[in-house]
Amino acid sequence: MNMIRVLRGKEVRPGIFEYRGRITPGGTEFEGKSRQPLLDACRKIKSLMGQEMGIQQLVRIGLFREGKDSPDVSCDLHWGTNHTIVERDRDGLVIEKFEPMERIIDKRAV
Repeated sequence: MNMIRVLRGKEVRPGIFEYRGRITPGGTEFEGKSRQPLLDACRKIKSLMGQEMGIQQLVRIGLFREGKDSPDVSCDLHWGTNHTIVERDRDGLVIEKFEPMERIIDKRAV
């Protein structure tokens, strides 16, 4: 199984980290800033890869620190694009199904 390396960079604000990576060696680069860099990188990679779901399900994404050979955490691309981390007062941090912001806004308008 292939693994796309996402390099977690410095903390730019409390809890917000830079991240960057490349889909294939010599291929398309991506970067961003996030509280959940692995999951946001998954969504960015999926958008860059298009709708090739067969390929996407075979790809693992790993979040690495500079100079490390193994990831701190990893997931398959399909799982990462469909989940998010939410902070709940009562439960603390929980993993939930991801909903794009436009869907949340549409639900509130009804």
